[in-house]
This record gives sequence, C-alpha cells and structure tokens, in this order.
Amino acid sequence: MFNLMRRAAADYDQVLICFSAKPGYPRARAARYLRRSGDRQAHRQPFTAQHRPPRRRRGVRLRGLSRSFAQTVRKWRPAMAQLEFTQMAQYASDCAPAPTILVEHDITLDLYQQLLSLDDDWELRRQLDRWRRFETQAWSAMSCVVTMSDKDRRVVSGANAVALANGVDLERFPARPRRA
Repeated sequence: MFNLMRRAAADYDQVLICFSAKPGYPRARAARYLRRSGDRQAHRQPFTAQHRPPRRRRGVRLRGLSRSFAQTVRKWRPAMAQLEFTQMAQYASDCAPAPTILVEHDITLDLYQQLLSLDDDWELRRQLDRWRRFETQAWSAMSCVVTMSDKDRRVVSGANAVALANGVDLERFPARPRRA
C-alpha cells in the first residue's frame, strides 16, 4: 500500500485515513505523499482504535472512523475512495458520493472454506456463513473490487472485479543469494 501511495503521489492528491497503534505512525513515512497541495495538516489526529472484523464484533461500526470518512469526503470531495481489506467495506456508505474501490487482499470466505476442509467445526461453519453474507453484500455495494489473483477475482460475484497481481519492492527487499 505504501508503494502504491508513493507512486500515485506523482499524479494524484491523496488523503489517508488509517488505524494506528502508535500515535504519529504512519504519518512520518506516508505524509510526504499526501495532499500535494501542501495541506498536510488536514487530519493531524491519528485514529488509534483497533478494528475488529465481524467474527468478533459482528455489525459494530467504529463511530469515530465512520465520522472520519464522512468528514474527509465532505472536505476533500475525492474522485474515489479506496478501502483496503474486507472489514473496511462496512464504511463504504460513509464515502458517498465518491465511488468506492474495495481491495481484497484475501477473500475471507475462501479462507474459512479452506479451514473447514481441514477440520469440520461448527464455529468455523458459522463464521463462514457470516463472512459469506458480509463479503458478498460488500462486493455488490462497491464500484469495483480489486483482488490479488484471477482465482480470487472469479470468486467475487455480483460485482465489477479486477485482479492486480501482487508485487515486491525489490529496493526495500533485495534478492539475496541462497545459502546451502
């Protein structure tokens, strides 16, 4: 995500809303790529609450984060809102009227299906049903869903979906010769 922001900054203004366990992070690293207009102080207060997926707190929305999205959209009127990870889909309506893109790093219901193939457990089946409802509803509410593979793109039903293959920052993670 950092490298996508870094590269997009050459052509687009960006506003970042994120969770942070540490005050000031990721501002130190990402701030230079936000709002090329020079207004980098727009939202100085980091949102530090921890987000819990529906498995633990089904249906609970973090009001502070919801307000942050709504305020940011009102202030900056973005051409689009990009939500990273399945759990963030619940905030799509707070981004209106901006079109929303959901980046699915992993298809959660697929993960639960894989876990069930190893161990047929009542709780896993229950969670799979919850995630199937949540994820499929989320996909249909998005302008576009981005997946990391064609396999995942085929799983996304009822939505405009594209696959963008993962990459590795070879400057940050250079290849090293293998040791015997």
